[in-house]
Amino acid sequence: MQPDNNATSFDIMKLLRAVKKHIVYILLAAVVCGIAAFMYTKVFVKPVYQATTTVIIQTRQEKNGNVTVDQINSASMLANTYMEIVTSRTVLNTVIDDLGLKMSYEQLKASISSNMPAENMVLTIKVRNASAAESKRILNKIMRVTNDVLKEKEMV
Repeated sequence: MQPDNNATSFDIMKLLRAVKKHIVYILLAAVVCGIAAFMYTKVFVKPVYQATTTVIIQTRQEKNGNVTVDQINSASMLANTYMEIVTSRTVLNTVIDDLGLKMSYEQLKASISSNMPAENMVLTIKVRNASAAESKRILNKIMRVTNDVLKEKEMV
């Protein structure tokens, strides 16, 4: 079989010699890039902490203890209702006032997220903040105020 004259040849040893010849520059570039990335994250990237809680959404159960599809659907709708209450102006403005937060209702609402996986009756609520202690404090207060509001409306 004849070698293909149009194909370009690649000499791996030549490449390795070139890398070896410039290894100092390659390592120096890697170190400089690493230091630059570290400095960028220290100076420009603000840490964001997240506090998380889970809430079990319970509906009336069958006498035999089985969970039905209707109960899961009910729990899903109830979870949406709970999140509406958690992020309501009543709850969040009370949290802002009680904790003396220097943020608006919209800012606090934007820092709250929730998730309820399909076919699950566990609602996860998360609060993000620049301070780990503050995110925990906010989430705890939100849950206390929400619980008080739910008791007033006799939903608990």
